[in-house]
Amino acid sequence: MQNKLLRNAGHFFIWADFYALVLGVHALFVDAVDFGFYMQEYFQAARVFLDWFASWNPITLYCVSFLYEWPAALVFLSRFTISTLIGLWLVKRFS
Repeated sequence: MQNKLLRNAGHFFIWADFYALVLGVHALFVDAVDFGFYMQEYFQAARVFLDWFASWNPITLYCVSFLYEWPAALVFLSRFTISTLIGLWLVKRFS
């Protein structure tokens, strides 16, 4: 039962993050925008949440500010790659 649950979690990691790939390709063709601008334009609710998280202390402010300066395509495509690799590992290991 545990193996089936982990295998299904692997499939979830592989297929549920497909929108990150779409957003990464979209960010490539829109412009070379940074992640903060992309979040402000397309995901206002997420931007408000990240700004709230950044207001906790100077360390979180630095981390979020650092993340905002990255290219949006890099953030989305690396997130997709990492989650897909985790999913592939789970499926291969527990199938």
